[in-house]
Amino acid sequence: MRLTNFLSLFALVSATAVQAEFSQYLSEIPECGIQCILQILPTSVCGLTNETCICENEDVAARTQSCLVQNCTVLESFQVANITALGCGREHPDRSGDIIYTTVLGVFAVLCVIMRLISRWEEGGFNPDDYFMAFAGLCMIPLLTTGDFSAKYAFGRNIWDIPTNHIVLGLQFFYWGEICYFTVLGACKMSILMFYLRIFPSQAFRNWCFSLLGVVTMAMVVFQLMTLFQCWPISYNWHGWKGEMQGKCLNIQAFNYASSAVNIILDFAILILPLPWLIRLKVGLKRKLSIIFMFSIGIFIFIVSVLRINFVNKFKASVNPTWDYTDAIIWSGVEVHTAVIVPCLPAIRSLLSRRCPKIFGIDTQADTNKSYERSRGRDIPRSKSFKMVSITTTCAPGKVSDEESEDGQRFSNSKVCFNLGDQMKGTVHTGITGGRLATFRSNEHLVAEKHDM
Repeated sequence: MRLTNFLSLFALVSATAVQAEFSQYLSEIPECGIQCILQILPTSVCGLTNETCICENEDVAARTQSCLVQNCTVLESFQVANITALGCGREHPDRSGDIIYTTVLGVFAVLCVIMRLISRWEEGGFNPDDYFMAFAGLCMIPLLTTGDFSAKYAFGRNIWDIPTNHIVLGLQFFYWGEICYFTVLGACKMSILMFYLRIFPSQAFRNWCFSLLGVVTMAMVVFQLMTLFQCWPISYNWHGWKGEMQGKCLNIQAFNYASSAVNIILDFAILILPLPWLIRLKVGLKRKLSIIFMFSIGIFIFIVSVLRINFVNKFKASVNPTWDYTDAIIWSGVEVHTAVIVPCLPAIRSLLSRRCPKIFGIDTQADTNKSYERSRGRDIPRSKSFKMVSITTTCAPGKVSDEESEDGQRFSNSKVCFNLGDQMKGTVHTGITGGRLATFRSNEHLVAEKHDM
């Protein structure tokens, strides 16, 4: 970051040292600052006694800034800025607490991942989408740690109010937190896509899903690498502000706009991907809307991503990054925490329905292991699949079976409804409405569930 960019922050505070309280700060002002003050104030419209004019006049501030650029180092300019802000009676704003508060939402996100994994374990085991979400949960730990320490040491305050060593530490934590941010977002998107692959049998849909999975993976890797090497040498990310070393950086603002735009597009694509297949479900309108709603809760991730882009313009070669980045950091935290929480909600609902059935209700069809019954004296295999809630894909009227049941009745004039099951484990749950229990076979075991009419 160029020296002149950093020094522009003194445009409003550097011309205020000569006033009634100047004497108590005089010994703390570096020599170059005193020279600039004595050079500018006598020739300004404010004179030496008009304190209000000295603190607020833009021409005085601009001329003082120019003098500081030519005569002072960055650290000396920080001293002048801090002391003259005191002379003008300006407060030292502190929003570091606002950043730390977002870690509370982050802790809740980690708890959601844990509850999801408990729910899956109780239902029979983990699936690929659960492993991706578990990875996202693990990456949340360093993300929360770096966010908390970056706020503790630097962010949320004006850079000239922060000790030099704390600025370096804060920028280091912020740098590594950026990499964790892209990792968590990518893992969450992959988890959702793996979930789609597990429950949708359509080959056309799966082709789209695999293509989108490739794009998400590529985007995550590219953004991680661009973040890692956004400045060269890498240490320039946290030492470059001093103006004491040579280095180059990407256009930080352009990079953040590009990454935000790609993220929003991918969120939208993942959100609408299953809708054409869900709309074609042959179920009642109320049931169809409830299914679509379950798959559309990801819209909250999309909304937060769109809201965050309003603050991306703050991510640039700022003269006061520890203060200017505050809102962008807060919304980035809300975005990534929401991306973790939302995909876990269905599994959490399933867990709570088992723990507190009177409050959250029990989904009788969702518990596949309990819905199986004996048919023709054989045990039905126990499925460890993800329990969907009767998502019907095909309904066909007509004769179900020409074989007699154990009580001598035949199944005729019935309607068979095939429900989405676990494609990874090879189970498809079926239901028969208007008939009784029957068993169907294909290359993979198909199980008929009994529905009371």
